[in-house]
Amino acid sequence: MLALLELALRLSGAAFVPRLSSIEFGWPDPKVLHDVYLEDPQLFWVPKRYPAALQSVRRDLPLVVFMGDSCTELGSYPQLFKQRVHERFPAAPIAYFSAGVGGWSSYQGLRQFQRDLIPLQPKVVTVYYGWNDHWTGFGLTDAEAGEIADGATSWGGLRLAQLLFRARLRYRHPLVGNRPNRVSEQEFHDNLAAIARLGKASGIVTVLLTAPTSHQRGAEPKYLAERWLRDLDDLVPLHQAYAEQARRVAAEEQVPLCDLAGDFAALDRAELERHFTQDGIHLSDEGNRKVAASLFACFERNQLFSTPLAADRP
Repeated sequence: MLALLELALRLSGAAFVPRLSSIEFGWPDPKVLHDVYLEDPQLFWVPKRYPAALQSVRRDLPLVVFMGDSCTELGSYPQLFKQRVHERFPAAPIAYFSAGVGGWSSYQGLRQFQRDLIPLQPKVVTVYYGWNDHWTGFGLTDAEAGEIADGATSWGGLRLAQLLFRARLRYRHPLVGNRPNRVSEQEFHDNLAAIARLGKASGIVTVLLTAPTSHQRGAEPKYLAERWLRDLDDLVPLHQAYAEQARRVAAEEQVPLCDLAGDFAALDRAELERHFTQDGIHLSDEGNRKVAASLFACFERNQLFSTPLAADRP
């Protein structure tokens, strides 16, 4: 009977494979996804240069990897950090790889770490998430979108299995009016903890960063209410809660913390605003310089330039 139903579905031309390119994450929108990124079955999207960049990473030197979202992909702090290291340790043979991708959450970061970064055998990885995680999804969390991606590659083309999966997904998470956070606060904690634990198991030092901001209560950017938040008043406390989860994971897993959110919050208002673009999320040139300086101080404080980054020096 099931075989006949499968045959009937095939003969009718029916297919029920949801495509990630049809799922809205807030950013990138479908046009940017098409123009700038490549669809990836596990990571949802990657920059078009990403496969070649992975292949070009130097594996014969101690490697520092910068993970994150658009604050990392578009930010200059990885290069500025590299310059600081070279000025202080001009003979240090260290390689660097900026692995940040715009629009990514910690869910994608964890998958990237497992699939692409652990095989590079980096010595130190910095982890800078906390924005896209707490933006609202469009009916699906990132984990559920991942379930779609995994299912699309494991159904073996069976139309009946596709149909049942789609029905189960619709029953559990009706799309109309459903706007969960892409990654819940607990999931954010768990994703960072998993990266830290996997890092330890692979001999990688994980440095957690809290995402800084210039947002303040009563002056939140109004455009964020259009598609990224259920209530604009949630913005500041929500972001603070996710930053606190990064601090919590660093303490629990005993990994280094670079508390950028705390460092930036200590600045006076006028100076703080100079460190960001108008959205209060992405870093200005001055903000990138401060992140590089804070990160360099964090590496020194945790003796990462002597161990493990000096471990392979001749």
